[in-house]
Amino acid sequence: MVKNEYFIIGCGKFGAQLASTLSSNGLQVIAIDKSQEVIDRNSKNYDYGICTDTTDIDSLRDTGVTKATCIIVAISDIQDSIMTCANLIELGFSGNIIARAQNMVHKRILKTMGVQHITVPEIEVANRVALQAMYRFDESVHSLTEGFSWTRLTVSNRAATDIEIKDLGLREKIQSMILFIKHNNQIEFPVKPHTKISLGDIVTIMCPDFCLGNAIKFFTDQSFSNVAKKETKKLQKQVKIKNKISNKTKRKGK
Repeated sequence: MVKNEYFIIGCGKFGAQLASTLSSNGLQVIAIDKSQEVIDRNSKNYDYGICTDTTDIDSLRDTGVTKATCIIVAISDIQDSIMTCANLIELGFSGNIIARAQNMVHKRILKTMGVQHITVPEIEVANRVALQAMYRFDESVHSLTEGFSWTRLTVSNRAATDIEIKDLGLREKIQSMILFIKHNNQIEFPVKPHTKISLGDIVTIMCPDFCLGNAIKFFTDQSFSNVAKKETKKLQKQVKIKNKISNKTKRKGK
């Protein structure tokens, strides 16, 4: 087999979606699953499908998986996942292994075994949704690594515009970094220190999760804090009106 092949082991919903995304980007994808029914059902998502038990080291070796560019272990069963990763390591695969973990204990075991890249999809998605809920934020928040995320923001705060990026003080103020800028449908990457952001630009930023709220506030005028302030002012106004009406009624009564 030639190099530049991506093997996906475990073709349930998660694995099938991975295969579809990789294939749509022109990559050669080979799927492995112990169920022929699963292989046949998702055959449109990959170039080749192999039905075999990857917990058996000889069966795994026969697939030619050790020649892969990248192997994604997307098996949902924890025991089978651990056995498969152990077999890959024993076979001497030195390329990139990405494994899906069901929970943090599963992740810890895989990490102890020497698997470098591990994802826990349910936890990562839950964390992203929580961040969106906390900051009343419509854009997607993507986990970069533990404690760090990246997201896209449409610039609507004039205070962040017409100033060279090097003078914005992003790291000092919001501990953030601009990865790239989209201006008039043109992408600027890498971002130059003398670039000035304009209203309507889309900036892709990276920052610690605890700084996300401040980053939203910095680049937009629709941040969680501004919404909260507007709601507070509205309530204060309503209370003032009620107090005025109450005072007028008392005066008339006298």
